[in-house]
Amino acid sequence: MIDSMEYLALGAGLTFGLVYLHLSQAIDWILVVIHYAFFRSKESFYGLYDNTEQESVYGHLKYIETIAVKDYADYLRVHQAARPSAYKRFRRYYDTLVHVILVRVLPITLLPAILFWSNWYYYIGGILIAFTVLALYAIIVKPRGAGARKRLMVFAVMRDYLKNSKLNKD
Repeated sequence: MIDSMEYLALGAGLTFGLVYLHLSQAIDWILVVIHYAFFRSKESFYGLYDNTEQESVYGHLKYIETIAVKDYADYLRVHQAARPSAYKRFRRYYDTLVHVILVRVLPITLLPAILFWSNWYYYIGGILIAFTVLALYAIIVKPRGAGARKRLMVFAVMRDYLKNSKLNKD
């Protein structure tokens, strides 16, 4: 039978998880890391990268990103020019996100488990329930959903390439 301290640990984990993961936007970082875990190899990332040469992807870029790309031909030119360094830039972004999750998000979410010394597993259960609820919310309800996460790293790589190429020209 669950006693009151176990309910308190579960409730605290659920509340803290919902508040912290939502306010810090850590849920989005975690979902990006989970999504791109399948594209960590060079071949699979370049498969994804080459798949974003489509005009529909450029249409999304035109409306939601602030990259200095004037038309679809310019987008293809930048896409091809950024390709040789794309994987290196992607790995730097991906490894930074993993590092932030392991060094900042995970310790902050698990540290209050010390307060529930004998019921820490209920607290972690509450955190996992909060993560599941927020992940489902981010996947199902948020309008930018999985498609935006799929294009996120490619747009970031291209933006970084454009920024570096402008710095080298100056």
